[in-house]
Amino acid sequence: MSLCRYAIYFVPGGAVGAFGAKWLGWDVGAATQPDRMVIEGLPRPREILTKAARKYGLHATLKAPFALAEDRQEADLVSSFKSFCKAQKPVCAGQLKFSHGGGFLSLRPSPPLHGLNQLAQQCVISFDPFRKAATTKELERRRKANLTPAQDHLLQRWGYPYVMDEFRFHITLTGRVDDSEAEQIINALKPALDPLLSDPFIINELALAAERADGQFCILERANLLA
Repeated sequence: MSLCRYAIYFVPGGAVGAFGAKWLGWDVGAATQPDRMVIEGLPRPREILTKAARKYGLHATLKAPFALAEDRQEADLVSSFKSFCKAQKPVCAGQLKFSHGGGFLSLRPSPPLHGLNQLAQQCVISFDPFRKAATTKELERRRKANLTPAQDHLLQRWGYPYVMDEFRFHITLTGRVDDSEAEQIINALKPALDPLLSDPFIINELALAAERADGQFCILERANLLA
């Protein structure tokens, strides 16, 4: 299988993961297209609402997709990923809730977030030696999002603008939607999702994801946080 880019994700398992796979139409763990569930009351067809998010599967990004540096091998990345996870403690945050931040709908945890943010920061730092430097074209594409000076600095240093102090953990549910659409989608999803989000949010494993030649992401490796 030809792989184009790699990323470090948190991928929900259990009932939340199953829901997300059927909602987005892509199971990132199994690399399959599951049967879609029936959701009434959406403002637009689900295929349109989820198009931008579908290729990644239900996930939260901890290290954004990157091409492998020329002096690095996939086997080295896999080995480092496993070693990294063995040295990390599981982290806990508050209950997941719907959020319309950034113009798209997602699930975001409530405070406390310190442990989660620290884990994300360590992912960015630890796996950056594997990242191929961003091209001028890639930097220009990112800058079309009207980055702040701080975000542009992070983009140049880490290849992605939304890291460190700019990081906001989120599990993406849709592409761009306006306020009215977001409200309708939340009302449509709440009956199915609310019962699954009643507990504190815990990350006790990570996923090394990879982009296939067809653009879809799949999980290359999973590893428990064991420290």
